[in-house]
Amino acid sequence: MSRQEILTSLLLDDTFRAWVLSDGQEHSQHWEQWRFVHSEDIELLEEAREILLEWQADQEKLPDNRKEVLRQKILTIAQSERTAYAHPRKPWAENPVWMWARIAAAVSIVVIGSLLLYTRVGDQPEARRYATTFGEIKTFRLPDSSQVTLNGNSSLQYQYNKKQTSGSREVWLTGEAFFEVSKQRVTTQSGEPQDVKFIVHTDNLSVQVLGTRFNVRHRRDQTQVVLEEGSVQLQLPEQTQALLMSPDELVEVHKGTSQINQKPVRANDYIAWKEGVIHFEGASFEEINRVLEDNYDITLYFEKQEQAEAINLQGTFPANHIDILLEAIANVTHTTINKKGNMIIYQ
Repeated sequence: MSRQEILTSLLLDDTFRAWVLSDGQEHSQHWEQWRFVHSEDIELLEEAREILLEWQADQEKLPDNRKEVLRQKILTIAQSERTAYAHPRKPWAENPVWMWARIAAAVSIVVIGSLLLYTRVGDQPEARRYATTFGEIKTFRLPDSSQVTLNGNSSLQYQYNKKQTSGSREVWLTGEAFFEVSKQRVTTQSGEPQDVKFIVHTDNLSVQVLGTRFNVRHRRDQTQVVLEEGSVQLQLPEQTQALLMSPDELVEVHKGTSQINQKPVRANDYIAWKEGVIHFEGASFEEINRVLEDNYDITLYFEKQEQAEAINLQGTFPANHIDILLEAIANVTHTTINKKGNMIIYQ
């Protein structure tokens, strides 16, 4: 028998329905034995049981118009099953009226259970998680067609309601990501058009946009936002007024403090990583070390502190060949490299 035939057979069985709906008080010995003999079909038995319980709990909640739709579906499905049950296998099947009534009852349970499950689950936001490992860059599209590029050692959680008629699209970021947000407009229940906001959450601020291109980096209790195109507003937990940003602006916020650093920058310098390169513009040892630790799990160490303090690195380096950057640091500091695990020692 096919999976569908087994499922239908269970739902048509009086003793099975009595066993499930009596919370196992009736016919328990028979169905426990069935579970033992048909161990390969236990999953189907549990599925049939869940359908019955869903039906029992929610059948009274269906509005009349939905019940009529289900009635029509039952009639259609019952007609399609006529051939399958043309040869009676049980005594009650000799009575066609009784047989079709039982089939309709079972089909109604299946349809109602499925519909209730779809209604309950289908309207819920879709939750997904994307992540990258150290040194990995990954680009993907969200269900609303917005594109996200994740830098190394980063993760993004996303919730999106396919039947959205209001509200917002929201993501939760740890690490660094570049967003190209697609504008989205929906029709509300009142029939009015409404733009759907796109919100990026970190643990110390929220970035709110409609459609734009921007970079968010959340590392070490600090969130940095760089806007390339469009406009965004930042909402801080203890601020009543949102902070507005313009293209080629940077905002840094430190967790646990009210300190906000907002300044003009060249956005391209901060988003070069998504093209597979690392760009430094007069970077200090601390800046370089932070990038390598956060994105590649690599730590730099100088035996002579004055050599580290003298670093002022400028240049563009391939992100997938980090050894080129490490050699460049050795050249400008006139040192040699000694590798010990994830630590790079300059001597």
